Amino acid sequence: MAEAFLMEHYPWFLTTWRQYDPVVLRADALRYFIMLHYGGLYLDLDVECFRLGEDMLDGFDVVLQGSAPGEGVTNGILASAPGHPIWKNAISLLQERANMTLDTMWDVMKKTGPQLVRDALLMLPGVGTGANEDPANPSIGTHELNGTVIKVWPLGTWFEPCFPVQHDCHRELVLNRALGVTPANVVGYHRASATWTTGGNINGINNRIAVQYSIVASIDDRPPALAWVADQPNNDGIFLLPCPLSTWRISQVISASFGAKELHACNASMAFAAAASACLGRSSCFFRDGATQALLGPEAPCPAGVTPKWEVFVTCTPPRLQKEVASWTASPQHLRLLEWREPQDVRIVLMEGAAGSVICPASDWRIDEVPTVSYSSANGTCSSPRTKPAYDSAYAKSAVEAACIGHSSCQLSANSAAMGGDPCPGAPKQLEVRARCVPRHAVFSRGRA
Repeated sequence: MAEAFLMEHYPWFLTTWRQYDPVVLRADALRYFIMLHYGGLYLDLDVECFRLGEDMLDGFDVVLQGSAPGEGVTNGILASAPGHPIWKNAISLLQERANMTLDTMWDVMKKTGPQLVRDALLMLPGVGTGANEDPANPSIGTHELNGTVIKVWPLGTWFEPCFPVQHDCHRELVLNRALGVTPANVVGYHRASATWTTGGNINGINNRIAVQYSIVASIDDRPPALAWVADQPNNDGIFLLPCPLSTWRISQVISASFGAKELHACNASMAFAAAASACLGRSSCFFRDGATQALLGPEAPCPAGVTPKWEVFVTCTPPRLQKEVASWTASPQHLRLLEWREPQDVRIVLMEGAAGSVICPASDWRIDEVPTVSYSSANGTCSSPRTKPAYDSAYAKSAVEAACIGHSSCQLSANSAAMGGDPCPGAPKQLEVRARCVPRHAVFSRGRA
């Protein structure tokens, strides 16, 4: 039906529309043509109406829902008379941005989504300059154009949006509706479940369960929580993403990128697959600083002089809700993207008395073997005679293997008691360990998870 509509009325756009990928681009673009041709009221499928809302439409030719200043408006709720110039602007911008690349899922917002509608609105003469407009978000307000009136309702009015992790927002709206005390200027509720989001355009990330968690969270004070990696690695040199408690599990990767946020072109395409493999089903996950090539491939994701960082957002699920999660593992499609990964050697040297960790590139890797364990004089010479019990190199190796093999990281201490004796009494010593980390596909091929 969509293709038939475009073929009949806008055949010149059909080739571009067919080439859109992911499919959300088609859904975005189609609604602007429908608004231009037919007009009417468009609502996303995750919008719930509390009451009839003609009073919020009366006297206006176009009605839009305001959003955060960075977006301006949402394209999930649109009302319009047919033929309005704002939709001509939107279609013109679709053509201008047809070849825009999508380095992250958020680029959809600009190519066909809410930011495009905002830009189409601000292209209209006089919009953004009125005295009744919010300087921080000039989209909001009442705009007059050639005898037509455009109304952009601010946040908190018309259709209130709540995102999956905004638990208080969901609870307040649902409770107010149940008690019959919904504000008069609120017509409905946009459960902004973001089902359009994708990881590398392979697996749609369905946030409906997260929304349901928020709605029922009043019966349990521990709803799912959003977690993210820090901008900088910790003292162990890892970007750590922990759930609130060890009994919680990461049930969803919402978004993932590696690069410089201000330079979208240097986000690595492998980042979502790497995050899904490393994080799903775990109470915490990590990425080791400096292991970019092992995780994402040999191509540097950012140009020289740019300091990249991980940006990963996940949903952590408490025990009472874990049975509702359909899958705790990365999809086969994502795992296939990572099959090129090769085992990596990790070397650590600790001076006597120090403690340190052997850390694989990420939490979905495992230490498969420890080829080298050496506990010896730090300067290479030993003038003092050995005393009993003599140093047992086999014991040292077995101690390290017991601590490390099968784990994505292990902590070691460089001391004679832990290493099976003193190889050189009175002299400073050091522990050198070389461990081999294998990536997830190799772990599974060996029969370990």
